[in-house]
Amino acid sequence: ATVPAMVKQIRDTNIEDVYERLLDLAPDYIVSEGNFAWDYITRTIWFQDRYQATEHFENGYAPDSPVIVWEYSPSPFDEGDQEGIRAVVDDRFALVGYKFEPKVITPGDDVFLTLYLQALEPVDHGFITTIHLSAPDGWVWSWREEQMPRSLPGQWWEPGQVIPERIRLPTTEDIPLGAYDLQVFWRAGDGKTNWPVVRDGDDNVLDRIFLGYVVAPPPVDAGQATPLNAQFADTILLDSFEVSPAVPGEALDVTLFWEAQSPPVENYTVFVHLVDEDGRVVAAHDGMPAENRFPMQAWQPGQLVSDSHRLDLPPNMEPGVYKVNVGLYLLETGERLAVWDAGGVEQIERSLPLTTVKIGD
Repeated sequence: ATVPAMVKQIRDTNIEDVYERLLDLAPDYIVSEGNFAWDYITRTIWFQDRYQATEHFENGYAPDSPVIVWEYSPSPFDEGDQEGIRAVVDDRFALVGYKFEPKVITPGDDVFLTLYLQALEPVDHGFITTIHLSAPDGWVWSWREEQMPRSLPGQWWEPGQVIPERIRLPTTEDIPLGAYDLQVFWRAGDGKTNWPVVRDGDDNVLDRIFLGYVVAPPPVDAGQATPLNAQFADTILLDSFEVSPAVPGEALDVTLFWEAQSPPVENYTVFVHLVDEDGRVVAAHDGMPAENRFPMQAWQPGQLVSDSHRLDLPPNMEPGVYKVNVGLYLLETGERLAVWDAGGVEQIERSLPLTTVKIGD
């Protein structure tokens, strides 16, 4: 596919018009002439991020020399699908889309984020965009700040125009394994306070936007686990489990191996209860999966997640047979998630008898 040459526009130095057409078309090849306007465009970050010179024609007697053929250079920023959103930032511009890849990383990998920003008014001053990767405890393990608009001079950015801004977020090889919130926020170039953000359909004023999860998954070894295949609602499978020997006064270790069959819509809390023959709970442990490092909404379908729980057993336990019960609930409401055992029978009490352990002879 070809588009008409923009010789007249570029010679008339209507640089903003040419840039807008290039932004919309994103052609595979561009042929530039040797003049001020083309030189201005090819020096923008937007252009240099995307195009490499493949042919160069010099002629000392030609006023339009050099003529250069530029080819689009694919990059990791091209991966993934754009997510729609509308969040207005301080009534200045709106975040109208984004995408990032990869969503599952090995520590030390880079995350490639594209933000699609729409100007709502003329851009008189630049601003700072900050990206954080934050653990569930709030600790920031990777961050990046960029002066924006990055890809073009601010005076070219017309109200209503959408520009894609690319940010590469590095991670370190010592980042702990787990799930991280990818967050973005903005402030003035000379200020320390985040600009207010309002999402469409929400009256709450935010100071940042959550874009999704980036996961560095812990290794999983379920080779010695007992198969189970219990279904929680229609999205989460308890694939198998391991339970250590039960000794009064010591810890009972229970490891659960979960699998999301579709992206979970809530972050459920796991409970593991040790129950005596009278139905009394004698030891328990509640917590988010993987020691609070791997919330369920970060799980990828088909990914096996190892989730360990340690129950401190009382030293004075009576001899007998005890049941290990497992379940999921919403921390905010206490509502438990329905569960089906391997036979397809719903547990009315909404907890699953996992196994039994014996104390004494």
